[in-house]
Amino acid sequence: MTARASRTRRPPVRRRTLGGEALFLMTGLALGVLAVPVAVYVAGSRVLGAYGGQGPEAFFASLYGDLVRLQPAALLLTLTPLACLYLLRPLLRRAFARG
Repeated sequence: MTARASRTRRPPVRRRTLGGEALFLMTGLALGVLAVPVAVYVAGSRVLGAYGGQGPEAFFASLYGDLVRLQPAALLLTLTPLACLYLLRPLLRRAFARG
């Protein structure tokens, strides 16, 4: 057996592209800025009632106002989906590479 034949073939390396990275970043930010606040409002309004006796406009105005002022709770709420996507990225790659 030759040395060349005994080598195992490695799968091709996928290079990250700027467009792919931008899409990944925008997906995480969109989830954090749009989807998670809606889910928090809906769950909170069902469990606790209306936000301060007002509607969703007051909740979103308060949240996005705090986000502009860089309040830690608003940053945590909106950036957590992005952080989770980056932490789960290796698992997501394996899952989509196989199937």
